[in-house]
Amino acid sequence: MNLSLKKENKSGLFFSLIAIVTIFITLIRGVVASFINDQNLVRITGSLFNALSSLIIIFLFCYFTGNKPFKGIGFKKFDKKYIVLSITLCFGVLFGLGKLNIWFADFLTFLGVKLPDTSLPLDNAFWLVLTIIAVGVLPAFFEEVMFRGYILTGLNNLSEVKIILISGLTFSLFHGSVTQIIYQFIGGMIFALLTLRAGSILPAMIMHLVNNLTIILLTYFFPTVNFFVWWTALIGLVILIGSLVYLIFFCKKGENGLKYGDKKKEKGEVKGFFIYASLGIICYLLIWVLEIISYV
Repeated sequence: MNLSLKKENKSGLFFSLIAIVTIFITLIRGVVASFINDQNLVRITGSLFNALSSLIIIFLFCYFTGNKPFKGIGFKKFDKKYIVLSITLCFGVLFGLGKLNIWFADFLTFLGVKLPDTSLPLDNAFWLVLTIIAVGVLPAFFEEVMFRGYILTGLNNLSEVKIILISGLTFSLFHGSVTQIIYQFIGGMIFALLTLRAGSILPAMIMHLVNNLTIILLTYFFPTVNFFVWWTALIGLVILIGSLVYLIFFCKKGENGLKYGDKKKEKGEVKGFFIYASLGIICYLLIWVLEIISYV
């Protein structure tokens, strides 16, 4: 099968497909979890189901559109400076914005919102290894393939700002976490900016992976230490701002051959994307509403 759609429409369709498949897999995951008594195993299984849903999404999309899996989505060589930038941006976001995220969660708690348990299954080295794979490596790979791969590459006729905003919006909607909406939105935008400037999704994968692994390893080796204090937040913000300034003003647009920003097609591109992404947006907004209701 090969649906004849403009590439921005395919990107919107991909986002809607993410929502539909994710909801379906989540229902199955819930049934499976009801038969498991070990909460650590429930969390690991949930993460593995997320990876499975990503594979299903990718292969369904390729079946309907005629695309080849994992082809033409930004697996390209890139300048080594983006490795350094991916790491500095990661720690800037993690510590600079992590404190802001904690303040927002505390504010919701103050309002009477009952937040879900987000603890990681890290009782011993065995669970650490499983968590690194299921919560660290797999999400970093598949989420970047979906959002900075399939979705972003279909939007390259838009202006850089609009690509970045759409990336932040879809990424935060996908995670469906009221408590992390700011963190995920800004993180999604930075992942997109890094991908556009590097001309490859690999630096964003590195940044995403380092972020996940840092959280896992700090939680495992220093469970009682609070790393998110005012001075780490200040240092993080300085690193984040410095990294963004360099990325925006000193890294050339499309220097690795990734072209974007065709003003003549911009209006149609935005409209086409949101028409085909509307089902996914509605699904995630409904999930958010149900989540908020469950918290109160």
